Amino acid sequence: VDEIISPSDSDYIRFMNVTKAQLTELIKQQYNHPSVIVWGLGNEIRREMTSSFIKAAGDNANSPNLATDYHKQMYALAKKLDAARQTTYAAFCLFNRKKDWDSDTAAMNLYPYWYTVGMDGWYLNQKSMAGIMTADFTELYNAESAKPLGISEYGASGETGFLRPYEADGTVRPGTDVPDAQWSTTFQAYLHEKVYDEIVNGLPWIWCSYVWQMFDSASDKKQGGLPGTNDKGLVSYDHTTKKDAFYFYKANWNNFEKFIHIVDSEPNGILRAYSNYDRLQLYVDGTPQGEPVTDVNKDDGVVDGLGVFRWYNVPDGKIEICAAGCGDCTGDGSVKRS
Repeated sequence: VDEIISPSDSDYIRFMNVTKAQLTELIKQQYNHPSVIVWGLGNEIRREMTSSFIKAAGDNANSPNLATDYHKQMYALAKKLDAARQTTYAAFCLFNRKKDWDSDTAAMNLYPYWYTVGMDGWYLNQKSMAGIMTADFTELYNAESAKPLGISEYGASGETGFLRPYEADGTVRPGTDVPDAQWSTTFQAYLHEKVYDEIVNGLPWIWCSYVWQMFDSASDKKQGGLPGTNDKGLVSYDHTTKKDAFYFYKANWNNFEKFIHIVDSEPNGILRAYSNYDRLQLYVDGTPQGEPVTDVNKDDGVVDGLGVFRWYNVPDGKIEICAAGCGDCTGDGSVKRS
């Protein structure tokens, strides 16, 4: 590897000048934007850097650390330009953990059930989001020096039209030992159900959580099933197709626009839907199937209270789901699948 450079070397100084100019422009342009709550100082600056930003000193905590100097300068600049807002940075699971990096808050980019599958040793050997964050919080900070910790990225890839069946217990198998070998929207939606439930019900102390990402984006390094595309978006690259996971969040975050959405999957007699109605009634060929169900039916294999509805042993035929009490299931709120 290249020789580790110091804060006084010309390559580093040029880098800092450009980066400071970018942060200055960002803050001055967006200073009055009502949606800006914190300024980001960096993303995944996790190891000592060389002039070409290649890994140099591994995870040796005693090696020279440009990241510490970088954060000190960026933090001071952000506070000079806007003393009212707090600052943060996004870190990666393998980064050389530095609790002394200057910032008001911090957050982690974490992908449980996605990159954790088949990769023992990552994420402090934790598999769930709650387990990862609790372990990270313990390792990053002690009680005296703790700063607010959040989740800056989580999610999974999903290629529109690529489906998986539901298992009998309500789970969705990725298809292989490494889930990003198949990219089904069925598994993507199931993962978001599972991780979001762990976040809202298991991590009340975090200051933020952000889905990665709203739209598929161009990417060579992080491409999924589509060449040159990071397909972790809730919506397709051309912004025209909403994936199933999109409707999971709509069920939780949109109370004023009532809807029902059937989740796409390979047919196996199990049906799943997202909705912000209280109760849903399933019809097959116009005949009601059992009683109306809610999103808090116990032991149905799905998370409770998050707008997820499920039916078992559904016979073949014309499927209709409507809000319970809507009449003949042909009015507003009904959805159909032949």
